[in-house]
Amino acid sequence: MGHPNGKLWEANVKPDAMSSKDGIRLYFQSGFIGQGHSGGALLNDRWELIGMLRSDQPPHGEAIALDTIIAWLAAHQYEVDLRPPGAPGSFEQLISAIETDVTYACAELASFPNDNVKGEAIIAELSGPLKNVEEDPRFSSARSPVLASLYRCVGGAYLIHNKLEINQKLLTAIPYLKRSLDLNPAQPLLKQNIAVLETFLKNQGGDTKIYLTTVLQIFQGGDSPAVSNLANDLTSYTLKPEYQAMQWLMHQATNPPITTFLEGIRLMIKKQSNADVTVDVSNRKLPDGLVEVRAKVGSTVFLWTVDYARKQYAPRNEMTQKLMEVIAKTRP
Repeated sequence: MGHPNGKLWEANVKPDAMSSKDGIRLYFQSGFIGQGHSGGALLNDRWELIGMLRSDQPPHGEAIALDTIIAWLAAHQYEVDLRPPGAPGSFEQLISAIETDVTYACAELASFPNDNVKGEAIIAELSGPLKNVEEDPRFSSARSPVLASLYRCVGGAYLIHNKLEINQKLLTAIPYLKRSLDLNPAQPLLKQNIAVLETFLKNQGGDTKIYLTTVLQIFQGGDSPAVSNLANDLTSYTLKPEYQAMQWLMHQATNPPITTFLEGIRLMIKKQSNADVTVDVSNRKLPDGLVEVRAKVGSTVFLWTVDYARKQYAPRNEMTQKLMEVIAKTRP
C-alpha cells in the first residue's frame, strides 16, 4: 500500500507472490508496484503490516522486514507501540501474562527427579510464553528475572528431554541458559553451570557427580544442601550395573539404537489413534545376576534380559523378538 503514481493509499486487489526472505529483506514479484510505493506498507493476507517497501521498480519488489525496523528503532531509543494482534501492549503486561506459567513450570522442573517430571512436557508448557517473548522485538532483549527464569527452565528441561541423546541435550540447552544469563547477569552460579556443561560437551563426558550436581543446580535456580544429597543419590543410581546395562541396551547395543525404534512406535500410535503416549524404560536386577530391562510404549511392553559383563542381550517376549528382527534388517 502506498502512493503509486500520485494515487493515495492504493492497494492491489490481487495478492502478489513472495519469492524469498533473507531475514532482513522480503522479496516479491508484482505488476502493481510502481514509482511512489517506496516507503509504503507491505501487508500480508490479513492486512497486517510486515514490512516497509524499499524498491518500486517492477516486476521485482523489495521490503525491509518490520521486525528489523522495530529492533532498529528500539536500539535508537524511539518509542514503538506496534505489536502483533493480541500481543501484550507493554512489557508489564507481558510479565503479568506469563509469570504464573513460568513460575509453575520452573517449580515443576525443580521437583526433579519426580517420576512425573518430563522435559518435553515442560518445554510444551513454556512454548507459549517463549513465543510471546521471541516474536516481539520490544521484549526479546528486555532484562528481567522472569524472562531469565523462562530461558533457564527451557534450557533445563532440554537436559532431561527423553528423546534426545546427551550431546543433543547439551547443544540445545546451553544457548537457552546463556540467554538466561544475558537477561539477568546476577546469576554467578549459572555462569559456572554453563562452563561445566560446555566442558562436558567438549570432552564428550566427565565426572558423573559434578554433571548431576550442575544439572540440579540449574533446575533449582541455585544451590542448597538438598542438591548435594540428591546428586549423591543419583550418582549412586547411575553407577549401578543394572542402570548401566539399561543404558547400554537402549543406546549402544544396536545400530540404529533401540530408543530410535521405540520413539517411532510412539509416533505411530499417536498418528493412528491420536493418543499421546510415553516411552517408559525401567530395570531390575534378577536373582541370577542378570538385568531385566522393560520398555513400555502405551500398552505395549518390551522385555530383554541383559548380561552387561558380556555385552549380550536376549528378547523375553514375542513383541520384543519382532522388534529386534526389524532392527536387524535396518542395520547400515
